[in-house]
Amino acid sequence: EEVLSFQKAHQTFFSNFALAGIVAFWITLFGLPSYCPALLPVVFGDEEACEDYEVGYKSGASPANATAGKAAEDQVWCGVLPRYYHSQWATVVQMIVFTAYQNTGVTVRQAWQGITGTTIAVLNHALMEIIYPDGANNAFVWIDTLGFFFVVLASGAAENTMKFSMNW
Repeated sequence: EEVLSFQKAHQTFFSNFALAGIVAFWITLFGLPSYCPALLPVVFGDEEACEDYEVGYKSGASPANATAGKAAEDQVWCGVLPRYYHSQWATVVQMIVFTAYQNTGVTVRQAWQGITGTTIAVLNHALMEIIYPDGANNAFVWIDTLGFFFVVLASGAAENTMKFSMNW
């Protein structure tokens, strides 16, 4: 009874503590491919033999297979996820940190806000690629970046939407 009254008196603390534990679990799970060398090739495949967008098994020799004396017809594992995703994998962890909350409704809302912010940033990037297919000069890039930040901050969008749009 004494323990229950202590928990009741410190309900906010225990709620925040539980949330921290859940977030830590998911960050650890999704971070493993990045900081565990044994899992990196399982998740993202053979760096030398696979193209950026290949997944699953691929036939043919890689430089690693050739040095190991394996035949050209050997299968090469290209990962569960495309190798290209590895360069952006930290964003998955960041999405968890800025999205998870103490109830499902707020978590889902913040996830949609994060997706919206990311979409806005990707659309800005796509527009710049259309306008400058060969790349823009540094001055224009700075003008676009500062202008984009100003528009996002002045838009009155939700905080999570602004965080993710300016992150990219």
